[in-house]
Amino acid sequence: MPLLENTLLKCHETREIKTDSHYVFEFLHNLKDHVEIMAKVSERGNNIVFFLSPNNYHTQKAKDFVGIFFDSIPQFQKANAFYKYNLGGTWSKAQPFSSIRQIKHLHNDLLIWKYTDGTFAACLPLFGKGYQTSIGTYKKHFGLKAYHSINGHNENNIPIMTLAFGKKIEDVVKTLRKECQGKNIALDSLPQIKEFID
Repeated sequence: MPLLENTLLKCHETREIKTDSHYVFEFLHNLKDHVEIMAKVSERGNNIVFFLSPNNYHTQKAKDFVGIFFDSIPQFQKANAFYKYNLGGTWSKAQPFSSIRQIKHLHNDLLIWKYTDGTFAACLPLFGKGYQTSIGTYKKHFGLKAYHSINGHNENNIPIMTLAFGKKIEDVVKTLRKECQGKNIALDSLPQIKEFID
């Protein structure tokens, strides 16, 4: 679901539009306005890039985030979260947890988890259109919050996150680095992370 801070969004209908490798989900909140989430799926199907379009329905205040949130991750087993801990932007040791609601920090830069079937997945927040995104929780939901740098903005197709999947964590990291060039400022930290999921 999309979430626009301090904006009352009542989704009474959802439409799905598929074009090639793109999926557009329209969340209708009145007869003429809607918020869109676009999911761009790779040809191999091993990663998805998500974009959000508030369509001028958000408050346009820099202090109010726009984001995409999830109730749960089906068949989730365990995960590690990483966040910056100094001005150089170095990522800390992994912060392990066994429930999505256990994420302690609101500004995580990378989330890696394992499904019950042994598949790995990773979520990397993106930046663009004047927005900077981070991983965290809001109320009882897991997701990503994107903040703009100035007030009075009106942007659509905001890059929010990339999800990557694979049987080996090395493949997942490789996919993230390839897909997120120019969309994430901390990609160089990926090879430094040694403490993944056992």
